This record gives sequence, C-alpha cells and structure tokens, in this order.
Amino acid sequence: MFKRIIVITGLSADSDAFTSSLRNLRTLGSGECLLLRCLTGQETTDISFSYFTSVVEKNLQKQKEQLEELGFKTESRILLGATANEINEIALGEDYSLIVAGAKKQSLTIEVLFGSTAHSVIRSAKKPVLLLRPSANSKEPADPENAGEPYFNSHVLFPTDFSDNAAKALDYVLEMAAAGVRKVTLLHIQDKARISPQPDGRLREFNSIDSDRLFDIKKRIQEKAAIPVDILIKYGSPSAEILKSAKELNATLVIMGTRGRGFVKELLMGSVSNHVAHLADSSVLLIPLKS
Repeated sequence: MFKRIIVITGLSADSDAFTSSLRNLRTLGSGECLLLRCLTGQETTDISFSYFTSVVEKNLQKQKEQLEELGFKTESRILLGATANEINEIALGEDYSLIVAGAKKQSLTIEVLFGSTAHSVIRSAKKPVLLLRPSANSKEPADPENAGEPYFNSHVLFPTDFSDNAAKALDYVLEMAAAGVRKVTLLHIQDKARISPQPDGRLREFNSIDSDRLFDIKKRIQEKAAIPVDILIKYGSPSAEILKSAKELNATLVIMGTRGRGFVKELLMGSVSNHVAHLADSSVLLIPLKS
C-alpha cells in the first residue's frame, strides 16, 4: 500500500524516536524510503552554514542507518530552501505513495512538524500524509519487535460523513485492516449546527439510516480481517467530537479524507480534517480526495 515513502526529518531531540517508530510502516508494505532534510532560507544564508550542513549530514546519515536496520532501502537528500510544492512534486514525479512527518500537538496556528516546510506540505499535498505523533502514553499492545513501543496503527479511528472524501479514506482503512490493524472504530457525527433546527424525530431517523451505513462498512472491514469493529454515532461539533472520541478511546491513528482545497480555504471554511490534524493527540493519516 505504501511501498515508497518520503520521510521529512529534522535535528529535533525527538527525531530518533520518530525514526524508530517508522518500523510500523513495514507492516503496511513500506520498503523504500527517501529521507529528506529541508533547510530554510535562513539556514542556508547563516554565516556558519558549512558547519551546520556537516551536522545535518551526520544526523541524516545516522537516521539513514537506523532506517536501513529496520529493513528500509533508504536514500537521503538535503533540500536547500525547499518549498512544500517541491516536496509534493517529488512525491508525484518519483511515485512515492506517502509523505511522513513527525508532529507535536500545539495550537492550530503554530503546529510544529520538524520545521515550517514540513508543516506546509499538508496544505497542498496530493499524496497521503501521515502526521506521526509520540505514543508513549498509549495503552495499546506493544510492538513485539520493539518492546514497549505501541504500534501507531493498533487502534484506528475512522470518522466518516459518507462523502466522496470519506469513501476514498475508507479504501485505505480496508487495506490497513488486511495488513494487520488490530481494531477499528467507526464514528459518525450528527452535526448539531445542521440538525438542531430539525425535530427530535428527525434525529432518530438520521441515526437509524446512518447506523445501517456504518454496519455496512463494518461488514466490509471484517470481510478483510477478523478484527473488532466498533460503531459510534455522536451529536455535536464534528471536529470537537472526533478529537474527544480519539482521546477517550485511546485511538493510535485517525484516518480522514481531505478535499485538498489548500490550507487557507480549509481553515476559513472550518475544515474538520484540518482541525483534527493539528489538535489530535494521536497520529493522523490524511487522504486527499484525488490521491
């Protein structure tokens, strides 16, 4: 499914743990990795650029060796003053199937993804993007090959509004279920802002219809793998309820579709996937509609 991946890395103290956690992608078929370190314009014009570059190269070589130990065929590159468009062009032009970046949960406007370049990738990505977050507090079963470290894809939360975006993301849920996901929770939110003018009887009708839809999805997943699949229907603000559910369920990965309209448009239009990507405690896999 994700045979060839791009990994955006940095010099952060978290980068070693981030690199180690990529072992979980091997279960999803990942075998080739392009390790990218993007230097900003300021970094490339700094008076100590030569020294800084040597530090970057040593760090990149260390991470490359770590990935090769995990079984990845790895190439590393340093991009000078690279933009998100260049990274997306590499993903498209060289046929990479996934872009991975380490992420720390902060505010919606100051999310840190090992640098502003990586942050901007999610704004216009044409390939799936995995925002990988530390899972040290997870209660999910540990990866037997890396004692004490949970699989980031142990428990997948799949929020769906039954749109074309969600249908595209479901394709990936189905493939991941077949590849070894241990549990899936299906979640649908009855949007309070849209439904509140309706009488209570209409909400019960919507719940009944959507429950049947979710059971159909559950059946499709369990045809792929004999794993537990839970169903939840909630009422409220979609982004708030998804974030709350992910935390309460201790989900390790949220998979969502995105329209790919660009960061500014999605922010102004209140994109649910944009809010979840920035604010979730868990890792988040974003699937562009046209990926």
